[in-house]
Amino acid sequence: LTAADRARLGLADYKNSFGHEITERHWRRLMDRSLWRDGGEHDFQRLELYLSDNPTRKQTGAATSKAEFQEIVDVIEACADPLAPTKEERAAIWATAFEFLTSAAKTPREQKQVRQALVGFLIERAPWLAKSRDALRVSFDWKFEKWDKAGRTSAALLDGRELKLGKPVGDPIPQDDLDRIIWHTSANCGGRLAQAKRDLAEQGARSGLTQGTLELLADSSRSKSYVNRRLSATVAPEVKMIAPHRLGKKAIDDSIAHVERDYSKLVSMQVVNADDFTFPVYFHVPDGNGWYTLTRGQCLLMLDVRSWKIIAWSLQPERNYNSLVIRTLMNRVCAAWGLPGTWYFERGIWQSAKLVKGEALAGWDDGLSWSAARVGWEQVGVGFRHAIRARTKPVERVGKSLQDLMEGERGYCGRDERRDCPARTKQAMDDVKFHRVNHPGELFYSFDEWETRLAGLIDRYNSSTQDGQTLQGMTPDAAFEEFWPKTNPPARMDATCWHLVAHFVKELPVTVNGISFTVGRQKFVYRNERTGQDRGKTVLAWFDPECPELLCVTDLNRRNPYLVERSMKVDFLAEAGDLNFEREISRAASHSKYPKARFHTLKAKFEPNFRRNLVDRETAGLAQDIQQQRDTKIAEQKAEGAQQTKARKAFGRLGMAMPAAGRVRPEQVEAAAELSRLLNSDEVETTEETK
Repeated sequence: LTAADRARLGLADYKNSFGHEITERHWRRLMDRSLWRDGGEHDFQRLELYLSDNPTRKQTGAATSKAEFQEIVDVIEACADPLAPTKEERAAIWATAFEFLTSAAKTPREQKQVRQALVGFLIERAPWLAKSRDALRVSFDWKFEKWDKAGRTSAALLDGRELKLGKPVGDPIPQDDLDRIIWHTSANCGGRLAQAKRDLAEQGARSGLTQGTLELLADSSRSKSYVNRRLSATVAPEVKMIAPHRLGKKAIDDSIAHVERDYSKLVSMQVVNADDFTFPVYFHVPDGNGWYTLTRGQCLLMLDVRSWKIIAWSLQPERNYNSLVIRTLMNRVCAAWGLPGTWYFERGIWQSAKLVKGEALAGWDDGLSWSAARVGWEQVGVGFRHAIRARTKPVERVGKSLQDLMEGERGYCGRDERRDCPARTKQAMDDVKFHRVNHPGELFYSFDEWETRLAGLIDRYNSSTQDGQTLQGMTPDAAFEEFWPKTNPPARMDATCWHLVAHFVKELPVTVNGISFTVGRQKFVYRNERTGQDRGKTVLAWFDPECPELLCVTDLNRRNPYLVERSMKVDFLAEAGDLNFEREISRAASHSKYPKARFHTLKAKFEPNFRRNLVDRETAGLAQDIQQQRDTKIAEQKAEGAQQTKARKAFGRLGMAMPAAGRVRPEQVEAAAELSRLLNSDEVETTEETK
């Protein structure tokens, strides 16, 4: 067996034999003592190997029986720990012993015999009542006398020194003096009571304190940092209690009691929480003068509250973020996971976004204001909640967990940069500042590198198990999937809410070509069947540069929204069969479908009516035969034209000229088409002979 196994088995055997546990250290001490006493003889049947160093003297009188003192035994066994009773339990044991003595002995001689037996019993069963046998005998006599004089109550057996603990013995300090000391310590000495004591003692009568309190403060018999214990016990807790109220709102919020929130009734995407962070890692960006500057930037995190999963994030090098960053992040969340039940933001994140406006595109206006956007979100069933205190936002704790993963990264500057910034980071910052390195990339991440590294850290957090009552050992990724509302999933983001996160808006006409505009050198065209219904009208176009594939369109009253996909350019030589070409042709046709349908509707509605000519039966039959022959001839001409067109394309793809006669038989067209297919599929080798 190993030493650890021997110790484990020995401790178990000891507990089984003696009924209580001991520490491994004590067990090893007992083993070493027994082996030392054995002296290498390996005769472990000798009792003296296991006796204590100071064995109790053998009782000379008759052994006391448990049944004789059963009342005292019951009191001892009723203690919380029979081997270490409290002071109140000891008083109860003494009182029970004295009651037994007075009830069992009537004459002085009997009392002496019972007392002797009772002392022997207590020495055997309750040795912890005194340090030795003689001490217990003396304690028995004077405690019995004290108990008898006090009216035979258990309270009289308590130690008077313990009863006096906490009771002031000196004159009380006036409350007005205490208030002055507390305020001076908090307001003028930063909570340092020793400094306040010295200041007030130097001021003397000018401090406003009474003479007795000044004498208490002026005690110079000890060091200058000494403060009377009674004064310190009274003043220090109140100084600490009022300190947050001097520091301000954040300190007050951190010092008040908090309410536990129940997450069990939430589901994924029911509440999305967001906040901004300045992570403790510096990265470099160009400064516009040929060198680089170091910054920590700003990072916005979007968190699903139920699973604590980071579902979207955005990093920007600027110290402040603008409203476009928040809108883009909300857009990403909605596009990926659907509409949340509630946006849960701190008020400051909106107020800061109002102060820093994004630069609108030339000729475009900013999207909806935050106030208008809030109303719009509520109209589509998405609520808004604002966190009053930072600690009420779960994303704060997630941000701290992310910072725990950053401590080994390049450019890490500590949670409190003034106090815990590593020396290597300070040296690296000076090297970049004074151009001691060829490039800051040797010491710090670039913006793109840090963004990639941050994505890895977020993935690591989302895939790591999290303890606590919320997740109980699950990973955020697994929790997000586990608590997804499968029977009532979130609503998909559509036209009804697209304009709420759009960055810019502009009045644009719907022309024959659809809705078109230019941003910089890039042209954007949007059209479908729905835009065809608004041809000739002026509409509001809601544009998001982060998602230019779609455009939200509403009327001038911001009603009747719909989404339009962007039309892309097609290759110049594209023809039928090309997917992009076919898609754009379909979009153009859809845009023109409504005007065409509208024309035919109106034409049918207002087309003039004529009376039918009346002719004899023979004339009507002749006219019908002529019409049938005409229709047949027109159909033959159309079929022949289509065949000639197909032939020209087939011979053209082969690089062959049409027959001189200009007429091609159907079998020639089929042969040319089959040859073209084989050549395109590389099944035959193109040679002059093949041609």
